[in-house]
Amino acid sequence: MPTAKWTCGPATRAACTTCRRATRCKLRAQFRTDQDGNYRFWSIKPTFYPVPGDGPVGRMLDKMGRHLNRPGHMHMMLNAPGHERLVTHIFVKDSPYLDSDAVFGVRNSLIVEFPKHPPGKAPDGREMKKPYYTAKYDFRLVPSAR
Repeated sequence: MPTAKWTCGPATRAACTTCRRATRCKLRAQFRTDQDGNYRFWSIKPTFYPVPGDGPVGRMLDKMGRHLNRPGHMHMMLNAPGHERLVTHIFVKDSPYLDSDAVFGVRNSLIVEFPKHPPGKAPDGREMKKPYYTAKYDFRLVPSAR
């Protein structure tokens, strides 16, 4: 079965496998898909943030007249027997800086809608007292040449 790793934030620390074992959360988790390759998890909607501006990258961006911001995104690393490892990320469609990512990582195929839902029953059946977001993305793995 494929394995997906994902970056988590402060709101999801209790669910992160490495966070439960470590004193400091390493902001990672690991999941396995079901037999059909489906996966689900709870996280927070990613938001934009700046890359560090006090090192060589910050100085380079400053000299280029560029900002330090990355659009909201979530990193993923996927593995499956007989397939090449995929390391990528998905971007929030309505995030600022999609057209000017500080590290030029945005691709149209990686931009994902995060529709907002009113309080009520979530896709997994739990009752949500506050509005929440969902996202859907189908990753495609390339068969390994080995």
